[in-house]
Amino acid sequence: MRRAGADNVDHVDWDFVTVKMTARRGDWRWLERRTVRLARPYEATKADHERLFRTDRSLEDIVGALEQQTSIQSPEEAYETS
Repeated sequence: MRRAGADNVDHVDWDFVTVKMTARRGDWRWLERRTVRLARPYEATKADHERLFRTDRSLEDIVGALEQQTSIQSPEEAYETS
């Protein structure tokens, strides 16, 4: 949420976070809302996700990796495929 900035965090709940991001294709730009579902928020720890946020990845890349985690068992597997 820090990486997105307060103005871009649209909604936060126990098991999901929605952020606003600018999507682009060529000269076209539009506002897009992307929701990251937290399958087991009580189990997620800083240690589980720290590696993802320590890199110089864009917010889009981070959200994409977090979205992938909803269908993958461990955070490490999501980082390996990103």
